Amino acid sequence: MDILQRFCDIQNRRQFLARSGMGLGATALASSLPGLLAKSKPAINAKAKRVIFLFMAGGPSQLDLFDYKPNMIKLHGTLTIEDHSSCAYRKLNKSNILVKESIKIIEKNVVFEDNYWKISGSHDGYLKKFKTIHKREIEFYPEQMKFVGFDKLLRKQKSEDIKFDIRFHLDPSSKVMKTQDNKSILIELGDEGWKFNCENFDINIDNGLYLGIKNSYKENQNICISGVCKDKIQNIKWEITKL
Repeated sequence: MDILQRFCDIQNRRQFLARSGMGLGATALASSLPGLLAKSKPAINAKAKRVIFLFMAGGPSQLDLFDYKPNMIKLHGTLTIEDHSSCAYRKLNKSNILVKESIKIIEKNVVFEDNYWKISGSHDGYLKKFKTIHKREIEFYPEQMKFVGFDKLLRKQKSEDIKFDIRFHLDPSSKVMKTQDNKSILIELGDEGWKFNCENFDINIDNGLYLGIKNSYKENQNICISGVCKDKIQNIKWEITKL
């Protein structure tokens, strides 16, 4: 039997790929031992006298490394404008990142009644670059188990249109599905069902990373509202209702 055919018979493709990491070591061993492989002439005459081969299975995750990741910081915010975060960061060295410019809370208010809760606040994180104030209002109706939210972009002066994305970071155990009309997203969390709705803007499901676990992370999914702000005051309304 041909030696190549016999080699293919004793292992499948998956086994071959799993063992191929030791290929250089096996070749070096075969060249130093008598036998069929040692008698065959190499295609190219070797010039190197010594070779150091490092085979390292696995390795640290990119999240555990200390390189600066501006996209990760941006994607874990609530609102991004033109793919910019509300905070500015500056890299000091390989292991330290400094918040160069933070946000200032301009307004905050809390209303708590029997059947109505409301939390509102605004910040100036986009004022310097885009002349825009971000304000968010969240209303909760306990009897209906319904949240109504308003994200407002208040522009000090209107020059050109700006693109925005609003992200809602979900628990890693939740399951999401977009409806056929592309206006709602169904959320399954444990034994409960919720419906996310936004009428006037595009909503999508995006993959992300949940960093709410100490010294670790999990893959999760985010709900993202996308649109273009064309007016001096842009109001984005969304709702979350328990099914």
